[in-house]
Amino acid sequence: MVRVAIADDNKEISHHIEEVVRKEAEKLKADLMVETKTYTSCQVLRYDLEREQNYDVYLLDIEMPKFSGMQLAEFIRDTRKNACIIFITSHSEYALQGFALNIRADYYILKENIDFLLPRIMARVLRDYIVKPQRYYFIQTSIRFEKILYEDIIYIYKDKKNSVFVAKDGTHKERASLEQVLERLADEKFILIERGKIVNIEHIQKIQANEVFMDNGERLEISRKNVTLVKGKVSAYWKDRM
Repeated sequence: MVRVAIADDNKEISHHIEEVVRKEAEKLKADLMVETKTYTSCQVLRYDLEREQNYDVYLLDIEMPKFSGMQLAEFIRDTRKNACIIFITSHSEYALQGFALNIRADYYILKENIDFLLPRIMARVLRDYIVKPQRYYFIQTSIRFEKILYEDIIYIYKDKKNSVFVAKDGTHKERASLEQVLERLADEKFILIERGKIVNIEHIQKIQANEVFMDNGERLEISRKNVTLVKGKVSAYWKDRM
């Protein structure tokens, strides 16, 4: 599933963009579901994001009243670093402003070129999601089988002899130690912040003192001896992806 948010105060343009996105998804003829939602206000979109709504691709009109697409993009980059941001604007100078602010939008499209460029860009973006490998963690017992998408795992904690996975769709339990789980995950985005918790770096919003603030609203304590190590791992992880 690829979730796409479109923000433009001109409803006609936003619906046109939505139609282009859907047409390009259909052309790919792949097992790829695309879900779109349009907004006439960047403030409303930010409100949804603050309440844990998530999108993979954002098509933003820069010149929006009160709260601009540029301002929203700064918020997205702070909280959802891997999202694809596509600016749509009537003024080419905004591209330079975006780079100056270090927003790092993936694409800029002038509105006068939207019919020519948007289909090509969306085809490229959606193809990336088809070839992008998806990794799953599998839990299997004699009576049940579960698979959890890596990117959906927020954190994992120890509960007696079990490891409990807190994910976007709820919780999952496996009779295994955290050390065993971490070894099976084998991915640098998962780090041990203390003896009883593993977190997914991609779901960390910020680290303050000896706490990590996760994007589901929870705050988890880091053991004091691990604070510097955890900060270093998080910093190195994002540095390699910027």
